[in-house]
Amino acid sequence: MSKYSLYGSELIDSKIDHILCVVRQEFLKVFPIEELKALVLGGGYGRGEGGVRFEGDDEFPYNDLDFFVISRDIPLYKKLKYQKALAELHYKLTDQLGIDIDFSPIQSLRALPQAPFWLVWYELRYGHRIVIGNTHILNYLPRWEDDSVPLIEAVKLLLNRGVGLWKAKQVISEDTGTGDLDFVMRNIHKAIQAIGDSILISRHQYHWSNIKRMERAQTTFKELPFLHNEFTAQYINSMEFKLQPQYSDLSAGEMLTIIENLIPTFIDAYYYIWACMVSRNSIGPENYYREIQAYFTNNLLEKDVLKNLVLNIKEFKFSAYSHELYCQYPRYRLICTFPWFLWNEELVHTDIDKCLSLSYGSTQDLRYNRFIELWEKYN
Repeated sequence: MSKYSLYGSELIDSKIDHILCVVRQEFLKVFPIEELKALVLGGGYGRGEGGVRFEGDDEFPYNDLDFFVISRDIPLYKKLKYQKALAELHYKLTDQLGIDIDFSPIQSLRALPQAPFWLVWYELRYGHRIVIGNTHILNYLPRWEDDSVPLIEAVKLLLNRGVGLWKAKQVISEDTGTGDLDFVMRNIHKAIQAIGDSILISRHQYHWSNIKRMERAQTTFKELPFLHNEFTAQYINSMEFKLQPQYSDLSAGEMLTIIENLIPTFIDAYYYIWACMVSRNSIGPENYYREIQAYFTNNLLEKDVLKNLVLNIKEFKFSAYSHELYCQYPRYRLICTFPWFLWNEELVHTDIDKCLSLSYGSTQDLRYNRFIELWEKYN
């Protein structure tokens, strides 16, 4: 059985072992070992559930390799220096190895016990491989429970996968070839996975393992009337794609039809998660903005206000100043406008241009471009 995947063999293991060897050697050229506590492989391969693409008798890794850097206490100027070097190393290794090699922002060992309950930390805590350093270092992270993943993580997940779905539609409209259609199919599957995963979070059934989530989906999805009868099979199929991806022979038109059919379920799931967040029977375009405005206002911590003000002033100067918008982290603007962005929802009480800090009456293209620009910085 493969160390890094459910379906691969020793062949994929040898290839990933080689990748790890190269990453280890190159990493230590830019990050001194005396400053390091651990380099950790996370993501699917760290959990032993990485994607494997079969081509004839050969096997290839499919997903990105995600590395997390845990350091000793180091001065800020050194952290910035190493972070810049790792950003450059990302491009070098991705080009050299033919697969995305990603490095997380550097985290100090001291910060681990206070790490926020984010999906990325939770999944790393329970599924990883140490590439360099202390084998037990992630025991410093809190022992989070599967049934306690915060609902805001479901919102962030749907936001990110919704943007991926929008980008997939743009690729189809540009019709630039089969390589791009592979991107489209990946993002269709990611959107389906996000719908299912967000529902599991809302029902306290999420688990860091893909296999466990597929098992729990069989019963959990039946509890929700807005999920059509075929969705469970659709979700499991998309999770299987994550583990054993294959090229699709669907045309661009067929993929576009899948996206158009998927968006109503995506909408229902997104509003359902928000209804759970704010303890309402339902959320829709008529009350969405007012409810999320109240939620974020009530949950804003005083210690975050100054930091958020600085970020907003740096990003937007004083264009279309709003105390409500400037006191929140800039992702708030994306959440405010997300239903408009993905499915052109007319939201009551929502000024799209003001939220995106644009001139009144801006074109749709300008609005979309600003949304994507902010998403790339603050997602």
